[in-house]
Amino acid sequence: MKLKALILILLCSFCKLLSQETQLAPPIPSIIRSFVNKKIDLSYDFRMEGSTIEYTVNQDKRTKKYIKPIQLNKSMSVVAKVTHPHFKSSTAIESHFYKHPKSRVEIVGTEPNPSYKSKGFSTLTDRVLGNENFKENYLGYNIETIELAIKPLSSKKIKTINISFLVNQGAWIFGPEKIEILQNENIIYKSNTTESTNPISSKNIIQSIKLNLKNNDPLTLRIKPVVKLPAWHDGKGNLAWVFIDEIWID
Repeated sequence: MKLKALILILLCSFCKLLSQETQLAPPIPSIIRSFVNKKIDLSYDFRMEGSTIEYTVNQDKRTKKYIKPIQLNKSMSVVAKVTHPHFKSSTAIESHFYKHPKSRVEIVGTEPNPSYKSKGFSTLTDRVLGNENFKENYLGYNIETIELAIKPLSSKKIKTINISFLVNQGAWIFGPEKIEILQNENIIYKSNTTESTNPISSKNIIQSIKLNLKNNDPLTLRIKPVVKLPAWHDGKGNLAWVFIDEIWID
């Protein structure tokens, strides 16, 4: 009897230790990225007895318990994770929401790679943001210079141009190394994005470039990818891919 009791105690201790080291999967959000122009609901799914979904809004340190769908009607970020008294908390998953652009634009230019052309140039203005699946809602490029002509379709002056990129370094997809913006053949903006060669996890990034122009003349967007993948990368020395899912102006 003593031996059986000892074995039972050891087994229970082992199971408890194992559960503490087992990490939960993250909750599944109904939306990862989206524009918002009316109230929408963000819901989460995770089915395990005793578990709790917790979330924060806009980097607020106050944690809230998820009970019912979260109503959203403005730009914000929501970060959620799963907790359980007997298991290690899940990694956090982020959902991002952006104010729906009011100004429309027309875009043409360098043709994407035929394997990643989605719906053509309308992909960049359809108000549908891509996620980590680069096979949908993106234009993919593997050339040294991408040039896009952007024609505003309203009389509103251009204050900001926003460009949404995917970064998935394992798939050779990096953020841009250089961005230039021209208007009437004059360079009005130029940047080097050197941090794009540092190792980071897969994510979407939005380059918001303030221009504060006094007109709405057409723009030319010139994007240059990372010319040589860095030494730490499996494809070192090769040209990186650039994936763009949406461009809009404010």
